[in-house]
Amino acid sequence: MNDKPEMVVIPSGVMPSTKASAFRADYSGQHVDSFEIGKYVITLAEWEDLMDYHPPNADKLLLGQPVINVNWYDVHRYIDKLNQRTGEQFRLPTELEWEYAARAGTSNDYHASRETVLDGKVINLDKNNQGPVAVGSLPPNKWGCYEMLGNVWEWVSDGGRTVNAFDDTDDYELNILRGGCWASSEFEVTLTARDEHEKSTHGWNSFGFRIVKSIVLENN
Repeated sequence: MNDKPEMVVIPSGVMPSTKASAFRADYSGQHVDSFEIGKYVITLAEWEDLMDYHPPNADKLLLGQPVINVNWYDVHRYIDKLNQRTGEQFRLPTELEWEYAARAGTSNDYHASRETVLDGKVINLDKNNQGPVAVGSLPPNKWGCYEMLGNVWEWVSDGGRTVNAFDDTDDYELNILRGGCWASSEFEVTLTARDEHEKSTHGWNSFGFRIVKSIVLENN
């Protein structure tokens, strides 16, 4: 097992102009500095290499499949342990970073043609496989990122909100996931689609995550 997940370098640039989407910030035209992002989502094998417990309902997963049913707090426990092991500063992507990497320069709804999306040739969706496929099973986008749409929803670090409870229960926090999953329909796997869930929810075999790392430029 490698000490850290495989990463790809995302070039700096400007977010393509995209159509507005409800409940999502318009990132069109924003500059993004270069950063590294996980080539794949974190797998069960990578999780087992670091963690001393299994997420719920992971017994039937293969080691090369995405680790699933991980909530916000599980994700950060993994990242903390990874940073302790490697001495690096991995983290979740911001929503801007996630979408910029997933788009790989396109302003369309998908990183591939709609026809290949609906044929199931590039995105695992609509329960075609009755669960997540092993990472790397489907073609990457042109920047080398695999399965950023479909397969599993991916947590991002920002965009959350606190919900005020109207009864005697405590207020609760929601955070954002992007990309859709293996059980999603077409409208949930576009490059603008997003979902939100309580940070403590485990996610019905469909929540996973990938990591990023900032690129620190050294002064000459």
